[in-house]
This record gives sequence, C-alpha cells and structure tokens, in this order.
Amino acid sequence: MFMFAVIMILIAVAISAQAFYVAGKTLHSQLLQKVMRGKMTFFDSKPLGMILNRFSKDIDSIGKLIQHDL
Repeated sequence: MFMFAVIMILIAVAISAQAFYVAGKTLHSQLLQKVMRGKMTFFDSKPLGMILNRFSKDIDSIGKLIQHDL
C-alpha cells in the first residue's frame, strides 16, 4: 500500500513538472511573438533594458501564479 502511494506521488510530480514546462514555454513563446511584432516606434522610444526587464518580470510573475495554482 505504501509503495503504491509513493508511485502515485511520483507520477503526480512528473505530470505537474511537465505541465509547468509546457505552460511556461507557451507563455514565453506568445509573449515573445507579441513583442517582436510590435511597431518600430515602440522600440525607438523605449530602451532595450526596459523592454527586457518588463519581459522577465511578466514571465516571473506568471510562473509564480501558475505554480501556486497547480
């Protein structure tokens, strides 16, 4: 009985890890596509560091929200 519970927990952890990976990859890809398709005036008016900082901050906050919800 104990071994069955351990195996089920390991399976649940593996499924959760896969879900986190897929969700993070999808969100990162979509966000990158949106940023790269922005108008040139946006990139001319904003410094690159500000764009990268916002990008990483958004990914970090979304990742933390997903991790606590799942």
